[in-house]
Amino acid sequence: MYRKKVKPWYPKGIRSSREKQAYEKLKLRPVGEWSKDLVANNKTLQEKHWEFVTKVLAEAPEPKNKKEADLIIKRAVLSPVQRLVILYEVSSRRPLSPEEFEEYLRLFRSVVGEKQYRSLFGGKSPAQMRKIDEAKLRKIYGGKTVAVSHRSLKS
Repeated sequence: MYRKKVKPWYPKGIRSSREKQAYEKLKLRPVGEWSKDLVANNKTLQEKHWEFVTKVLAEAPEPKNKKEADLIIKRAVLSPVQRLVILYEVSSRRPLSPEEFEEYLRLFRSVVGEKQYRSLFGGKSPAQMRKIDEAKLRKIYGGKTVAVSHRSLKS
């Protein structure tokens, strides 16, 4: 049986083989099993990550040595989108701490957009959502402080 070769996807503006190689090295990556589908099937996240990477690299001063170059690349690759993917994976494995939960919601709002954020969480800010979630969990666990999970909002 003949299988059609799938052409790799690249964000707009990437044409040359050198640009494609750079993209392959610096693109958004899953951090575990749970985030593979999120990253692989979401071109919007890939594009936003790439925009951040190119902006950081363009604004960075010319590195004087390999150590400086590695630091610039590390700063570029750890975009808000990559951090969102990391927190998504963490939340699939264990409850997020209150600080991680608030960061997750802030990143979700900035990366995915205000409209989608409002459709899921209403007009509440990440800090308000954290307080609501902590109050729900204290009620469930008899006043004890516990870690917060994004899944607890669904109840």
